Amino acid sequence: PTRRSSDLSGEYGIKKSGVKKWKESHKPFHWFCDFYRILASGGFDVIIGNPPWKEYAEVKESYQLHGYATESCGNLHGMTTERAINLAGDLGRISLIVQLPLTSSSRMNTVRSMLRASSEFISVIPFDDRPGKLFDGLEHCRSVVFTCKKHENAKKSEVVSRYQRWPSEARPFLFSTISFVPSLSEESSSKHFPKTGSSEARRVIEKLMNSTNSALGIFLSSQPTDHFIFYQEATQYWVKATVGLPFYSKNGQVGSPAHGRYLYLRDSIITHAVSAVLNSSLFYLYFVAFGDCFHLSGSLVSNFGIPSSALADPRLTDLSKELMADLKRNSVTKTITTKDKKTKTVKDTISYAEFDARSSKSIIDKVDCVLAEHYSFTAAELDMILNFDVKFRLGSDEEADVEEE
Repeated sequence: PTRRSSDLSGEYGIKKSGVKKWKESHKPFHWFCDFYRILASGGFDVIIGNPPWKEYAEVKESYQLHGYATESCGNLHGMTTERAINLAGDLGRISLIVQLPLTSSSRMNTVRSMLRASSEFISVIPFDDRPGKLFDGLEHCRSVVFTCKKHENAKKSEVVSRYQRWPSEARPFLFSTISFVPSLSEESSSKHFPKTGSSEARRVIEKLMNSTNSALGIFLSSQPTDHFIFYQEATQYWVKATVGLPFYSKNGQVGSPAHGRYLYLRDSIITHAVSAVLNSSLFYLYFVAFGDCFHLSGSLVSNFGIPSSALADPRLTDLSKELMADLKRNSVTKTITTKDKKTKTVKDTISYAEFDARSSKSIIDKVDCVLAEHYSFTAAELDMILNFDVKFRLGSDEEADVEEE
């Protein structure tokens, strides 16, 4: 035991005189010494687990990790994935349940790259936590179960399921109903694990990523203009994008809603066209495939691939105007109060327009039909877009994105 601890302590720069105290405070575990026979023969055949979902920065003062290629991901589950890969033998199987950002977050690029480089086969199942969830009693526990077969020099393959949403009563049957489709190529997927889930969705995403399309970001202005779109970052079942600002007041003062972003454009025509695109079911499908399924980032908007002809189509401008009017007509003014976290007294009174995009689904469908022409979607692909996640989108009641400050 002393030799094992001293071997490991040497890697961490612990002086010989301090090994005993270090052992008591850190309780070191040396894989190679404690499982010498297994690791000397190549590694474990099977590794399964639920690693810690914790930011490394929160524990770094207590203990440090050395030599991890995935340290930049910033979360312990990513570094645990790297450790599992190193402990598994060739053809060994690994399956871990980790947080949803594994599929799409740029922070997890190193983890995805390591999984792909080390594996012959990868399967990825992403899970929402609304309405049903894998872990009862926890909030914001969107997760991924991945399984891989380690083999560095073999032909690679990976499959991904749809983004799993299910009613709570269906939990006992959930895993038996999961199906997979081959993932997009690493080039097409921008190094993500796109949550497509069907062959039609996969083909739609491939057409979105076509090199002949332009990234939406090139049409945006880097400087404020009189023509802009405002959208809420919080996005679950519907993108909330409006031409101009929706109604919002704080303590009686009208202003910009909290937690939102601006997109500035050169004229009214393209502004309305972009607004129509952002509110479309096609964009929502893209958001689910490449996003975290809760926040709409600026990079996700900017990277959306679109034919230039679509933004010049006057039908999209007309539909956007119709949609904006319909959203406003069906909106309800809500008033809430926030409380000071320490004193628990009322801090702010906030009023805002709560939109119900479900009521405008028929207009949004028209937008998708116009877009289908520009992307050359088939009838089956368009039908899939119009009905994508429709059971939960039309039956959902989203919570307002208003937090205590």
